[in-house]
Amino acid sequence: RRLGTGVTLATGAVSGLINGATSAGGPPAVLYYLASPVSAAAMRASLIAYLLGTDVLATGFAAAEGLITRDVLLRSAAFFAVVLAGLVLGQRRFVKTKPESFRRFVLVLLGALALAGLVRVVL
Repeated sequence: RRLGTGVTLATGAVSGLINGATSAGGPPAVLYYLASPVSAAAMRASLIAYLLGTDVLATGFAAAEGLITRDVLLRSAAFFAVVLAGLVLGQRRFVKTKPESFRRFVLVLLGALALAGLVRVVL
């Protein structure tokens, strides 16, 4: 079913709070889209746009505070190829995957990432 305005605003607030505190505001948005009736393709496209938008804003704020140094740019350039490869591989796999399998995979991946984060904090 369609999610209401309250759920949308709450998701945005939680995502923004987590993003400001940890730079990891994506999971609430992913759960929001998983709970919505949108198609897997629309979900994936919306999440890519949302995460790109938040990253562009964060980069702008970091640059305004003088946090974007030569070292940061070099590290970012080094990781660009990895991110691009992930997008290409993800697109190829996405096209071959059934929508139900995609939603299940994303939920399992989120759970695994959350568990990995908890283990890292504990250790």
